[in-house]
Amino acid sequence: MMQQFQLSFQENIETTRTEMFGPVIEKAKNAISIVAEENNFSYIFDLSEGFIVFYDVNTINILPLVKHKLGIK
Repeated sequence: MMQQFQLSFQENIETTRTEMFGPVIEKAKNAISIVAEENNFSYIFDLSEGFIVFYDVNTINILPLVKHKLGIK
């Protein structure tokens, strides 16, 4: 009974998280796509997991550009 409650609770949390953060994530993805197109970027890497595919001294961090596009200071 306790395991069933725990599973139901976890599913409820995941559903709520998806409902709440889904629109925010979609808006961020759209802003990233616009910034990539405006700056003729071929690739955008998500390094939030700490995985670096390639690093070059000429690498550009697009976070300031995306934040500007979203109106975040």
